[in-house]
Amino acid sequence: PYSQTIYAEIINTITGCFGTSELTLTVSNTSVNNIVLPAACDDGGNEDGFYQFNLNDANAEIFNGLPNGLNISFYETYNDALLEQNKLNPSFTNTIPYSQVIYARIENGNNCYGISEVLLTVKELPDIESTETVYYCLNKSPYFITLNAGVRNNSSDNYTYNWSTGENTNTIQINQLGTYTVTVTNNTNNGCSKNKTITVESSNIATLKEINITDGAQNNIIT
Repeated sequence: PYSQTIYAEIINTITGCFGTSELTLTVSNTSVNNIVLPAACDDGGNEDGFYQFNLNDANAEIFNGLPNGLNISFYETYNDALLEQNKLNPSFTNTIPYSQVIYARIENGNNCYGISEVLLTVKELPDIESTETVYYCLNKSPYFITLNAGVRNNSSDNYTYNWSTGENTNTIQINQLGTYTVTVTNNTNNGCSKNKTITVESSNIATLKEINITDGAQNNIIT
């Protein structure tokens, strides 16, 4: 049963008079939808697995198929949702990196209609350095050197590349000084992108400026 009546009796210990009262306990038998909020790329600047979500983006899917007039509020734990304490701001940054379940409490008036699980997911960006400096030996011009998008800890085949030169391969060949950029995108279901800037600077052939000789008779030193 979802409803039960219990009784309370209050007795005056001096006079022996008493009174009774009924208390009806009701448990909601309604159900609500558990949902997965669209995953976010970890592009907040720190790449730490934290992202500021708009929890109201979950409302439409939670309310789908439910009657009108319901209210919703979000909580970090199931117990908080039961007790209606520590209500979350709709602009919420996850406290567990990359994956966390929070809870939405749906009410009809002040009566609990149900509690829904909401999964928050933060996706990692491609593992590449944001900047790199490469030196081009001018005395070798017009010799070509290779610039590499530099994907680490994964196969380069799992990504697509968009260079500022218009090329779309993991590496490109260049023989000009300047700044080159590449956008690396995970082409699996991740879909997150990250930019890399490569600065190509000049380097001339080395020249000798000074030679130091230490004459030690049998053992001489030339620096």
